[in-house]
Amino acid sequence: MITSIGNTFLGNPLVVSGELDGTVFQSSSWDGEHAVTVAHEILTNNPGDRLVEFMPSVKATGDNAANTLIQHPHPTPSSNTATSTPTVTHSSLSLDSLVPKIVVATVTLKDVAERAGVDVSTASRALSADKSSLVRAATRNRVLAAAEELGYRGNLQASALRRGRTGTVGVIVADLGNPFIGPVLRGIAGTLGNRDLLPIMAETRDLSSVLAKVCDKLLAQRVDGIVTTAGRYGDRALLKRVAREVPLVLAVRDLPGSGIPAISHDDITGGRLAAEHLLGLGHTRIAQLEGPEDIWSFEGRAQGFRDAVQAAGAACDDYRLSIRLPTIDAGRQLATELLDRGGTPPTAVFAHNDTMAIGAIATFRERGIRVPDDISVIGYNDSPLTDLIQPPLTTVRLPGYELGRLAAELVLTYIDGAESTTDRVVLAPELVVRRSTAAPTG
Repeated sequence: MITSIGNTFLGNPLVVSGELDGTVFQSSSWDGEHAVTVAHEILTNNPGDRLVEFMPSVKATGDNAANTLIQHPHPTPSSNTATSTPTVTHSSLSLDSLVPKIVVATVTLKDVAERAGVDVSTASRALSADKSSLVRAATRNRVLAAAEELGYRGNLQASALRRGRTGTVGVIVADLGNPFIGPVLRGIAGTLGNRDLLPIMAETRDLSSVLAKVCDKLLAQRVDGIVTTAGRYGDRALLKRVAREVPLVLAVRDLPGSGIPAISHDDITGGRLAAEHLLGLGHTRIAQLEGPEDIWSFEGRAQGFRDAVQAAGAACDDYRLSIRLPTIDAGRQLATELLDRGGTPPTAVFAHNDTMAIGAIATFRERGIRVPDDISVIGYNDSPLTDLIQPPLTTVRLPGYELGRLAAELVLTYIDGAESTTDRVVLAPELVVRRSTAAPTG
């Protein structure tokens, strides 16, 4: 009989004490080394606060037990040996014998069918996301109710083997800290969920080495497809290789000339809209804070903005650092460089995304430069909460949720082996005017 499993006193390891055929067993673990630390009398006199019944005639205290049993003779009780340490010899007994045996009844599809009063094939169709429409609504509801009552969980592995699929789709993002990515992920996850597919998400921090490892791991997991928002020019060869092994869709960032299906944004037009807005307010000295140069999204925005400003005969200064991620800190750095360069400062700034715009506004504020009174700032993406900062940010809207939804639909089309009407969708931008831009003063 196991008499106790639990802590002896504060600071000591967990111990097990029991009796079998007149022999007392104790076990303890401290950093992987097993030793008897407390005499049988201490365990007997200090059984702990939590006494639970594991099985008939077996009681235990505490939350855990050690890994190995150590056997020793029962100490002879006497006034002189109340705290004596027993002689120790190792036993071959396993701790498995101390752990309660929990038997979980498995609910099968046959059980569900019997409860619903249908045959197994009907129950299977009713519970299938792809085939439930073939079953009458009343029957389907009866099967679903039976499955819920019995706690039925389908065997996903067996189903995957039968269909040659795993029911998972890899979703790769560059930076989870970018608030714009949230709506994109929601659009992807919601669309996949409607088809009972599970997204497996990974972040690369925009490092090509991490992207390569992530792709290899997802392929090893046998995902049914991959959606990535993390492609850079240097990743073209890698992603083309991945696309030969599994359906792959680029989202947000396109790789022109790669032949990989993509759902992206018309960044050239978006950059032009930003320029036309500032030019329309009367700005003629304008700067743009550019994102990383090896990402098409930022190249497109820079091109559209620069062409529109120069076509209007205005001056356009470009600021770009060797940045890997277009973050708030990057916006701060570029704004600092702009201010420290000297000469006549611009009256308006276009940041290539909203987080960079927020960083620039923070730097301007610290330098005593008011937005938009002294300088106008426009961002890009229309990320969540940009309408709540001070001042609310004028930006170019990139519809993240819709983009994510379309990317998921496209990868599902390829997973299903169906023909796609197009392998490239370019969403139109929209200018959102708020209070961070105004006509120049003076």
